[in-house]
Amino acid sequence: MADVEARLRPIDLARAAGISTQLVRNFADDGILPPTTWTESGHRRFHAGHRQALLTYRALARGFGMDAARGIMLAVHAGDVPQALTLVDAGHASLHEQRGSLRAIGEALEAVAGQAPEALPGPACTSAR
Repeated sequence: MADVEARLRPIDLARAAGISTQLVRNFADDGILPPTTWTESGHRRFHAGHRQALLTYRALARGFGMDAARGIMLAVHAGDVPQALTLVDAGHASLHEQRGSLRAIGEALEAVAGQAPEALPGPACTSAR
């Protein structure tokens, strides 16, 4: 009885993640979800581990992007934890670099915004004759 309760349908996973059932199947085919077993009638068997992997992928994709999230999930499912952690570290480094760039841009914009318009470099304005 517990085995029957543990089974999830693609629609159950789709609803949990707010995506389509086709996307669930695509994620399963792409290796983003753990391998599935199949029923005799040709349907995939999903369980709570698939739901957790799907929600984990969605969270990783929001933070690191879809490509990095896919790489992390593939490494995890292959049992290559060092590779998964390397990808997470690379994602953190990239985000840190982006934050530094955004901070520098913001500071430059604030400096420019504080200057009088005539003090800013730019093309000379001439009136049409």
